[in-house]
Amino acid sequence: DMSSVLKHIEMDPSSTDICFWNQASDPVLAHDPFSTLMWVLFCLPQPFLTCEESLLSLVHAFYMVAVTQAIILYSEKSQDKSSTESALSDCMITDINKIMGESGCASQYFVSNYFDPNVDIKDAIRRFSFPYLRRCALLWKILYSSIPPPFCDEENTSNRSWNIPRDTMDSVDINMFEITKIQELENMFKIPPLDVVLKDELSRSSVSNWCRHFCKEFESQRIQRNIHVTPAVPFELMRLPKVYQDLLQ
Repeated sequence: DMSSVLKHIEMDPSSTDICFWNQASDPVLAHDPFSTLMWVLFCLPQPFLTCEESLLSLVHAFYMVAVTQAIILYSEKSQDKSSTESALSDCMITDINKIMGESGCASQYFVSNYFDPNVDIKDAIRRFSFPYLRRCALLWKILYSSIPPPFCDEENTSNRSWNIPRDTMDSVDINMFEITKIQELENMFKIPPLDVVLKDELSRSSVSNWCRHFCKEFESQRIQRNIHVTPAVPFELMRLPKVYQDLLQ
C-alpha cells in the first residue's frame, strides 16, 4: 500500500515526487487501463520490452482492468440487474456487483455517453474493452515491427464501410465488423473466451481486491473526478443542411 508508506517519508506535500507517488497509490480501476500500462512500461527496464511473453502478461493484467470497468458500468446503468445476475451466477460479475453494491455510490464514478442498455452484458464487456485492445495492438506493432500492422492491410468491404455515411449503414453490419475485429485481437493476445475469463479464480481474486481498494479510496473522498468508459466510436463530421441557404439562415 503505497499511501501508507508515504506517511513515513518526510517530503514537501507540494513537491513533484510526492505528487507522483500519490498518483501511484491510486486504485488501478481509477485510471484508463492503457494509460496505466504505458506508465508501467516507462518504469520498467528496457530489456523487459524485448520479451514478448512479459509484455503479454501486462497486456492481460490491464485487460482485466478494462473488463472490470465495463462490468461496473453495465451493472450501474443496466435496468434489469436481476436477470444479469441469474444468467451469470458465481462468476466475476457477481463478485463485482456484491462488492460495489456494499459501497453505495462508488460505481457512479464510471460514466459513459455511449451506453446501450439493450446490449447483452458479455457483448458490452467486449465492446468497451475493444479500444484497449486496439491500442495494445498498435503498441505491439511499434515494439515488434515484424508483426503485420493491425487495421492497415485489410481489403474486405466491411473495413471500407466506415467511410460510408452513418445514415446509410446497417447497424448489423457495423456490429459484425466490430465483433470480427475484437476476435482477431483476442486471438492475437491469446486471450481466452470471456466465459473462461469470468470464471478464472485468480482473476476473480485480483479483481475483488481492486474493487475493495477502489471503494475504500472513493469513500474517503480521495477520488473525485469521473472516468469515461467508451467503446470504439467512429469519428463523424457535423451534419450540414442540403441547402446552403438553410445554413445562412
